[in-house]
Amino acid sequence: MTDDLLQLANHVLDRAQAGEDVEAYAASEVTTRIDVRDGDVDTLASAATRGVGVRVVRDGRQGYAYTSDVSEDALVDALRSARANADVATPDEANGLPDPAGAPVLEGLVADVFADVPVEERIDLALAMEEAARAADGRVRGLETAQYQDAHRRVALVSTRGLSLTQERTDAWAYVNVLAGDGDESQTGIGLTLGRGPAELDVEAAGSEGALRATRLLGARKPTSRRRAVVFDPWVTAQFLGVLGTALSADAVLKGRSLFADRIGDEVGADDLTLLDDGLRPGAPGTAPWDGEGVPQERTVLIEDGALASYLHTTWTARRAGGGARSTGNAARAGFQSSPGLSP
Repeated sequence: MTDDLLQLANHVLDRAQAGEDVEAYAASEVTTRIDVRDGDVDTLASAATRGVGVRVVRDGRQGYAYTSDVSEDALVDALRSARANADVATPDEANGLPDPAGAPVLEGLVADVFADVPVEERIDLALAMEEAARAADGRVRGLETAQYQDAHRRVALVSTRGLSLTQERTDAWAYVNVLAGDGDESQTGIGLTLGRGPAELDVEAAGSEGALRATRLLGARKPTSRRRAVVFDPWVTAQFLGVLGTALSADAVLKGRSLFADRIGDEVGADDLTLLDDGLRPGAPGTAPWDGEGVPQERTVLIEDGALASYLHTTWTARRAGGGARSTGNAARAGFQSSPGLSP
């Protein structure tokens, strides 16, 4: 199903010139969004996008351009624009495309019969989630949001370095933002469910979770200042991990914006703390065989038994860092409209 995208990407590559490296990232996506309110559909939207991003590296200068028009003339124009952008870019010896490496074969990234699920069933999921939230507790006054979304993405990536890769995935998620009250007091809470396809979503549990998170805050108050052991809610833990993920990125380290800079081997946590960035974990939302520039994703140990073990790298940060650093497969793209960045 990705042959058409490979053809588009190779159409760009065929026009590469001597002395330059060219990368073409072709992607297509079909998305669905459903918002419900008070038992009725409030918003129903479906969109299909397709386009190609082109990266050119020449003499240490890098340029990027993209097009959502995939005609021959538009692809040629995108390549020409990427070259023009490279011409005015600042030279950087760390710029460059990765060499091919064997990416793992991952199963389960595409839900069975994803495209065959009728829109009525997707609407029913959103309505069932809203109903579950309202029925969970009498103190639920309403829902600020009750939304279902899904996406079917296909990608092809080729380069003059020898990369020729394709990837396909489906994702579905639904969430509620519940409003609960008691007297003059109001609180909100979010419930979330996600999976590869609609059949994997537990919308009743998400609705109930949103209601629980809202109602359990009713009557809450700040404690007096004192030293206490604290048990964090998993969502709070996730927020901490988000901060740590940024601080453990080599990009932040190289820019002097990380508390972990130049601390490899130092004790940075409790001796029973081990933190991993696992791009291959089955069922996880970030799981993929390769990252946004074609480097295989992997299981990276960041903190091991309390000691700082490594940082997250892209091809650029690894070359900039030197000292034998290599990409950990953490290059990320928002789509064909952007060049690779770094993300956990």
